[in-house]
Amino acid sequence: MFSSSFDLAASVICTIGLVGTFASHSAFDFKLQAAYAEAFDSFLRMDSSCMRKNPQLSSIFDVGVRVCALQGNSDQSSGVRELSKGLHFGPALSIADSANSMMDVERQNDCARVFKQAINACPESFSDMSPAGRQTLLAAAQ
Repeated sequence: MFSSSFDLAASVICTIGLVGTFASHSAFDFKLQAAYAEAFDSFLRMDSSCMRKNPQLSSIFDVGVRVCALQGNSDQSSGVRELSKGLHFGPALSIADSANSMMDVERQNDCARVFKQAINACPESFSDMSPAGRQTLLAAAQ
């Protein structure tokens, strides 16, 4: 009797963990992933007039190209790691890991952070981005 109820509880906890990962992890936020691609493209086609105004912007834009190119991969690696933990940890360890994750500071979104710095410094350089892409990245930078 105890074994079957424990197996049922473990299955429910595992399912909730997997659904939660799919629902809330940035790797599965397709709008955010598309916004990374838009920002990367905008950083590549950056207007040089901004960089002439402020030489420090050149380093911001170089970093922006690099981090926006890699942010999607970083999110996907993190998502796979979270799914793997949900599949391979037992119910007790999954609960402990969830509690630990809740206490950890949320991982910073580097592409969104650099995009926010760049758009504050030179907003005209991102005029080719969709308003939805801009809003998505700015919200992720919070």
